[in-house]
Amino acid sequence: MKNAMKINDWVSLQWGFDKINKQLEKVLRVTESDRVPNLYIKCLVMLEDFLAEALANKEAKKKMSSSNHKALNSMKQKLKKNNKHEEKSEDEESDRSGSEFEDPSQIAESSDEDDDREEPEDAAADGAWEKKLSKKDKLMDREFKKDPSEITWDTVSKKFKEVVAARGGKGTGRFEQVEQLTFLTKVAKTPAQKLEILFSVISAQFDVNPGLSGHMPINVWKKCVQNMLVILDILVQYPNIVVDDMVEPDQNETQKGADYNGTIRVWGNLVAFLERIDIEFFKSLQCIDPHTREYVERLRDEPMFLVLAQNVREYLECVGDLKSAAKVALRRVELIYYKPQEVYDAMRKLAELSEAADAEKDGDEPKVEESRGPSAFVVTPELVSWKPTFPENSRALMDILVSLIYKNGDERTKARAMLS
Repeated sequence: MKNAMKINDWVSLQWGFDKINKQLEKVLRVTESDRVPNLYIKCLVMLEDFLAEALANKEAKKKMSSSNHKALNSMKQKLKKNNKHEEKSEDEESDRSGSEFEDPSQIAESSDEDDDREEPEDAAADGAWEKKLSKKDKLMDREFKKDPSEITWDTVSKKFKEVVAARGGKGTGRFEQVEQLTFLTKVAKTPAQKLEILFSVISAQFDVNPGLSGHMPINVWKKCVQNMLVILDILVQYPNIVVDDMVEPDQNETQKGADYNGTIRVWGNLVAFLERIDIEFFKSLQCIDPHTREYVERLRDEPMFLVLAQNVREYLECVGDLKSAAKVALRRVELIYYKPQEVYDAMRKLAELSEAADAEKDGDEPKVEESRGPSAFVVTPELVSWKPTFPENSRALMDILVSLIYKNGDERTKARAMLS
């Protein structure tokens, strides 16, 4: 845009301004922030000053081509409209300051008109805090803001099918769909239904990155790992629930409650999801500049994936699916084999430090995200370990993993392990 200003090319400036606004929408969605970046505001100021100079220079305006003159007038209107919108947003944000959060205990049911014009209430000083809901979240809340006994399995199942049917459709926001499915996990009536919705949540999170060259946003990747750990918690808590990608989906299968003694089959593939998470982690390392601090921070997330791979392998071994466990062991081998003992020791220390920091953070800060919406109908305790465990010697870990691969892996898995 600066080059276009030097040559007074308003056609290129108009194109660049439209592109920046499109990128701004993506950035606000990915960062989940309502605040406009300072760089964008500087760009607006720069464009506004340059526009004022161009309009004041009448001789230069006369020498412009018709297309350039048309683009100048168009930019004048766009900047005026855009600046009014930004000023209005800033005024609304300043008016809401001090009342951005509301106490969920003070939320009462009201009519549809009252919900549309609902104003945030003052939060109690010692009460739980909750972030203000968006318009679509309010619609979901309104639909499920009932007595827990009134919300049935059929109600949740119907809404779940509607959200899944809209996946990939025109006008369907990927982040909004993830939020809606996450909300449905809280109102699921049975463990099997919650498990089924969680698999769809992870699939929707994979859709957040539609391009082949980019990578999944890091905050979405971390939530994806957490959802996988919750899935493992449910599977460990209810051993009669079996996950299989070869089973035909049965509409009434997830209606069976926690007291059902028979086998409940739910569609899903733990290994495929784990491999996709590993691929997205690797792609992020490829896309991030290795000379930046962001790259170092991304490397710190490696123990998080190793925790997930360790828990998935232990679960698969427990249920007797050793062939799939060998595939998971291969993923861990490919992350460990090239690390010398010094780097392996540093990774162990990093995992211990991050574990202590997370424990301190969880104790000091309230979990705002979990307080949104209703409390979960199906409470899932943390049964699988969220802490990585590494043998002191990397060679000992490699021996355990490779032995599992050569005993139970297929030929392709064995060949990849041999090359590693």
